[in-house]
Amino acid sequence: MNELKFDKDGKLILPDSIKEDIERINRIKTEKKKFTKKLVLNYLGSEFEGFIRCEFEINIPQELEEIKKKIFEVRNWVNKNVGSTARIWFEKLPEGYRLIISGRGNDKRCEWCRSFRTALDTSLFDSKVAAYQKGFCKFDKDGGYQKLKTLQ
Repeated sequence: MNELKFDKDGKLILPDSIKEDIERINRIKTEKKKFTKKLVLNYLGSEFEGFIRCEFEINIPQELEEIKKKIFEVRNWVNKNVGSTARIWFEKLPEGYRLIISGRGNDKRCEWCRSFRTALDTSLFDSKVAAYQKGFCKFDKDGGYQKLKTLQ
């Protein structure tokens, strides 16, 4: 493991790779602000009754019909690369989908969800569509899994 390095004033010295990642993220954030097309993932909440169930509503405006395919491509990519033993499904809505994630224990559902949202954002960026999340999952705040462990 790499040791942390500090300058003479006690400030952390970041490795170049992390500096590059931060610069890339800031460039993407600046570019996204210029996009006129937006996709909103509306966090509907979560409940805990033996299983934890989280829901997002993905509203797709008519002018973004072509991105429906991307949503499922991203889902398949995340299933293949992250996987999960949680139950994850999409429910068709009149103007989009409801993403429902339900599971219990260490089933990687939070990792799947974060990976899905990040990959969707990246995929849409290439199409000049900005993905925004309205509302935040209570498990996202502190890394997710620690809060889940206390609930179980």
